[in-house]
Amino acid sequence: MKLPSLLAKIVITGSITASLVGCSAINTSLNKQDLVVDSRLSHSIVLEPVSPSNRIVYARIRDVSGNGMRSDMQKMITQHLTDEGFVVTDDPNKANLMLNATIISAAKTSIEQANALLSSGYKGGIEGAAIGAGVSSVSGGSGSDIRQAGLFAGAAGFFADAIVEDAYFTFVMDVQMRERALAGDSVSNSTQNKSIKGISTGNAANLSVTKSSVERGDDYNWIIYETRIVTTANQMNLKMEEALPAVQERTALSLSELML
Repeated sequence: MKLPSLLAKIVITGSITASLVGCSAINTSLNKQDLVVDSRLSHSIVLEPVSPSNRIVYARIRDVSGNGMRSDMQKMITQHLTDEGFVVTDDPNKANLMLNATIISAAKTSIEQANALLSSGYKGGIEGAAIGAGVSSVSGGSGSDIRQAGLFAGAAGFFADAIVEDAYFTFVMDVQMRERALAGDSVSNSTQNKSIKGISTGNAANLSVTKSSVERGDDYNWIIYETRIVTTANQMNLKMEEALPAVQERTALSLSELML
């Protein structure tokens, strides 16, 4: 095959590829202009209804994500619970309901990664996530003109894709809810805890795991429920500082709704 013909085919193929990527970018820009926030549970929880005078809840928020969000989430959840008619106490001995929630992570993800975090369910501890980066290259036959043509087509597609990003921001919280047992209830709780510490360098990770278990006695009068809330924010070119308040607010609202 003559070089001009080969070069022409490469340019045509590259142009088609760039056009397809450009169409994808246009589709994203048309369909993802508005911020969409969605909150999902790994397991549903239904608490026994209590009288208004007994709607006293102890709420504690922990943050193991390293993002310093504990104080804001504590305030949001307390406000939502108060709006729903609960009395929030800092004394667990006075509470008829307990909410222990741990912020696991808050980061940009793909929708597939968000679904995987939901499917893995309640962990109640530290959890790491690794996001791999793909590297693409352009190769061709001999000749600088051929390489330049391929690079030009690839750059056009990359440019269109880089301008419009279908961005997902995911907020993950593990939730343990407790309600006091009613008269005549027989409660037996068995708990297994795992503490995981990770140090990652490149693609290598070293983990140490410690396990402990406890059988609750007869005087332990709490019924325990566990679930994971995964809240995603999705919008074209969404930035973390724009997504974080939205996912925190939706998560706090979901938690207060669970207590009803």
